[in-house]
Amino acid sequence: MAKLFFPNASRLSSIGYESIKHVPVLFDSQWHYARPFNQYLRERALLRWHPREENTSPILRRLDYPRPKTIANIAWALKNFLEWCETTKQVWTAASYDDILHYQRDMETGRWSSKGVPLDFSTVNQRTDAATAYLAWAANRQLRPTFSVPMISSVRVVDSGSSSGRTFSATRVRAGRIRAPQNKAIRRYTMIPSAIEIRDWLGWVRQHRGYVKYLACKFILETGPRRGECVGGLEQDLPTREEIAMLTERGQFMAPMELRETKGGRPRTIEVPLALVSELRQWADTKRLTLSYAFTKRTGLPAPSRLFISDRSGFEGTPVSAQTLYESFTANRPVPNWSPHKGRHTFACCYMLHAMEYEARIAGSSLGTMPSGWIVERGSWWMATLRRQLGHVHEETTHLYLRWLMTAVQVAAGAASWHAFLNGE
Repeated sequence: MAKLFFPNASRLSSIGYESIKHVPVLFDSQWHYARPFNQYLRERALLRWHPREENTSPILRRLDYPRPKTIANIAWALKNFLEWCETTKQVWTAASYDDILHYQRDMETGRWSSKGVPLDFSTVNQRTDAATAYLAWAANRQLRPTFSVPMISSVRVVDSGSSSGRTFSATRVRAGRIRAPQNKAIRRYTMIPSAIEIRDWLGWVRQHRGYVKYLACKFILETGPRRGECVGGLEQDLPTREEIAMLTERGQFMAPMELRETKGGRPRTIEVPLALVSELRQWADTKRLTLSYAFTKRTGLPAPSRLFISDRSGFEGTPVSAQTLYESFTANRPVPNWSPHKGRHTFACCYMLHAMEYEARIAGSSLGTMPSGWIVERGSWWMATLRRQLGHVHEETTHLYLRWLMTAVQVAAGAASWHAFLNGE
């Protein structure tokens, strides 16, 4: 089995390798240094090569450096591909695109899976894309013969906003890439916990994981960021006491807060409920200062800038990691497959549902009695707002929430009536 080694980042920085301190090192099953694979990881990390362009070009200069997590994900995918090559006796320098599709099918059918079951389409695509990009790079660097990949054009809506115009993104993807099954995506959005289940679960997190993890989990459920965006939030971007007081005096219910570490690297401003931001500010001005001081005293390092820092004994002040937040979500699930991303879905669905229930009450009715046309029209408006909050680029992602809303409000009620009719009730 191949091995992936993560070096000591601090040591690499101290000896002049700051730019590649986060790049893992890959060894084959015989503990031989996988030189071409490691060269590829370094070039990806330093933006000397990118799958979008097969050589250094002006386009590359408009791309951002991949994040450490991205490089780690690529490294894990290449480790899997190297193991598959060793197991199947496939020489990667001679592999064709048909061989890569064979690798993809082995994962898709479960033949190449640790548990012998088909892997999720996103995992299969990510690993196959990584292997394809690596072989394209190797051909470009003349480490193997030409590697041809058949491509197809794909057009997606990336921005509609509130105007009548639509913006489209034309991209080229490799032929044979697995398409996301819509039924699975819809199921993700419908299986969300009730308000009582969420309340009880948050109480469990606070009791068993500590107040800081509770605050971080609550932040996801009330504002909808990705887990990396949540733990990447900075204390300096939290509204001040004066700003909170001003918003309160003006009768506002939400406070703006900037997220700097986002998917795609483009900062965005989100709205945070005033009650939650007040609770965060109170903690930041009191207990967080103590945790920050304990961290500096224990490690000799500067005070952490991240908003969420640990209150666990022995780890006081250590920034909460994305993995720690994930473990806080999954330790005592209120529903199957509960995770930070499912918490993000829960926020989005409840956000739309509550907003439209409020509008229906103002109109002197209830959401369940409103016509479908009204639900689609108002849902589309709230959906545009939700896209900005969640940081979605592609319109179809947010449309899934609208489908969930229609199901939650009317389709489910209609289906219940239909089943009652069939049962003679």
